[in-house]
Order: sequence, then structure tokens, then C-alpha cells
Amino acid sequence: MKQRIGICTNFGNCPTADSKRKVPITGGEDFCPSCGSQLTEYRSSKRSLTRLTERFLGLFILAGILFFAWQYLNVNSLWSAIHVEKTPLLTNPNCLLDQSPTQDQIVQAQQMLPMTHVPALTKYPIPRDIHPWIKTVDQITQEAFFIMRREVTISEFKRYVESLTEVEKTQLGYDWQQDRNGVPLPDDYPVSSVSWTAAQSYANWLTQITGCYLALPTYNQWISAVVQYAQPEQAVTRQQARSQFLHPIQRAQLPDNVVDLLGNLREWSVDTGSSEQACPNNGHYILGEDYKTWLQYISGQPTCETMALDTIGFRLVRLQ
Repeated sequence: MKQRIGICTNFGNCPTADSKRKVPITGGEDFCPSCGSQLTEYRSSKRSLTRLTERFLGLFILAGILFFAWQYLNVNSLWSAIHVEKTPLLTNPNCLLDQSPTQDQIVQAQQMLPMTHVPALTKYPIPRDIHPWIKTVDQITQEAFFIMRREVTISEFKRYVESLTEVEKTQLGYDWQQDRNGVPLPDDYPVSSVSWTAAQSYANWLTQITGCYLALPTYNQWISAVVQYAQPEQAVTRQQARSQFLHPIQRAQLPDNVVDLLGNLREWSVDTGSSEQACPNNGHYILGEDYKTWLQYISGQPTCETMALDTIGFRLVRLQ
């Protein structure tokens, strides 16, 4: 499911319109969060030109394939239905800040965007060892994007909370930074007990700071990252519990890897379900499994949720 983007045109009356900030359109909600005006869907002219170029090249290539098809047929060699785009691995997005940043700002942005490139996939089959975790899909087609190598941590979320008003902090609560007994959690733990709205607000805040357009992932983006990076044998589920009290863990991250896509915490997405089976009560899909789930009981499909739970965290993707 591709993320739609809108812009507010209520110039002079709305800070979102005046700053030309792009706003994710989730489900049927296509109104500006600042002024309530209806959003205009954003379509990049560069992307349209690229698509026209791709179509022209596609027709040219198709003509060549038809002309030389007999060569392949004679040797019983057929094109595979699966295509994986060969894209060089990148460890950081190329959009740190809109204006000339200082070196300190660049370093700060890189620390807040620990991202890995996910190459495009076309009709790529779900691997056999991944299928128990993704039972409702047989193949995946997804454009290339960047994804965080790990889940957002408590320390990162804390910086966002510091930008809130006292009223907003009170509404958010404190469960995200403490355990069930009120004991503060380590800063490097993945943040949990965060609502979908708070996770989306964090994405909007980080977008303004870094100049990168960031959002929660779609289900398709999550699947694409899973089939290319996930290692089921390392998924953090209840079997990995080392003490009487279960909790998520924070592991070392590597530039060429993406950890905890399948376990540790379930993760918020922008998806709200299909039009026929939409999530009730304005809920959103949570993806993957969590540290409280027994391995033999994994569901292998996204579920709808509306509450902030200690088994749900999030990570971000870069859309542009």
C-alpha cells in the first residue's frame, strides 16, 4: 500500500501551509492537522517525468525482447517472473537538512537517522523460512526506500517529548520511559507504550528537524524489509526470556543490517486495513510479533490496534 502525501493550501492562515510541509494522508483522513482544511494530494513532477521515461524505455526494451525472443526459446531460457533491483547499499539518507547545516547538525541528524537502503522488489516470493511470519502474502512488489536499522529508542523519543508543552506531556503520560513498577528504563531500550498518534507526531517532528520526509512504514514496506533483512532464528520472542520479568531488548546495530523486524516489539504502521476490512475505531495495523509471544503461537499477519501497549514500538522509513 503506497503512502499518499498531501499539502495544505490555506496560505496565510495555517502554519503547515506557510511552511509548505507535506502531510501523510492516512486512511480517509485528508484534512490538515493544523487548520482542518482539505489537503491537496502532492504529486512530484520529477516522479511523473521519471515514470514517462520508464514507460518509453519499457516499450523499447519490450520490442527488443520480442525481436530476439526466438534465441531464448531455442535454448529453453525464459525470463524469471521475479526481478530484484540491483541497488548499491547505502547506510544513510541523502537529505539531512534543507539549508546549509553545520557539521554538528549533520552528525546529530545521522545519529537520529540510522537507516539502511531497502532495494526495490517486483513479484518477489516470500522465502520459506519467512512465510510463517507472513502467512497472508505470497509475493511482494515494492519500490526502494530507506528504513531504520532498529526501533526508535527511549532516548530518541525523549528528545521529542522535550519539545512538547506541559499539557501535551501530561496527555502522553510516562509509561514509555518506565516499567510496570515505575522504575525508569535504560535510555537505549526501544521505546514502547506509545500510541499511534504519538508515533506519527514523532515522525512529523523528526521530518522538520532533519529535512527528510519520514513516516511510519506501510505493510508492504515492512514485508520488503523483512524478506531482505530479517533472520527468523534471531527473532526476540518469549523463548529468549532470561528472567522472570519479560521486557524488550536493545541490540547492537550494523550499517548493513536491519534488526528486530520480526520480534522484540510489534511496530505501528500507517495502514488501516483494506476498504472491506478496515480497522475499527480508527485503529492501525501493528506488524510483526513481540517479546511476550511464544514462537509456536505467532499469528503471521498484521492485527488492528488502537491502544498504546508495552509490546508495541515503532521505526520510521524515508519516503523521499
